[in-house]
Amino acid sequence: MPDDMKLTSLKLTKKDREKSKDGCCPTTEDGEIYPWGTDMRFEEQIVKRFPELQDAQAGDMVSLYVKAKITRVESIDTDNGKKRTVTLQPEGIAFENNASDQRAFNSEAERD
Repeated sequence: MPDDMKLTSLKLTKKDREKSKDGCCPTTEDGEIYPWGTDMRFEEQIVKRFPELQDAQAGDMVSLYVKAKITRVESIDTDNGKKRTVTLQPEGIAFENNASDQRAFNSEAERD
């Protein structure tokens, strides 16, 4: 990962979950809670392109870098305040197996 790039956890904090009014989100097998729409799914034709995914097992961790185009930006004013949604279309992806990056990310996520 480039030195000037910092990973940001998508895991919802307790405060985030308390503020959520839409029933929140799915829970992963390990009990972590992430917002709807933040997962990525690769079908067989894409999996074949990435050696890093060929022998992947559930629970494995990978570092993923994505180049994406912003295809839609929405802002809405409601009686509960403003909401903003940004839609990204991934156009290029790279995987890196870097255990030190993942350890740093995991320790930061645990502090949330």
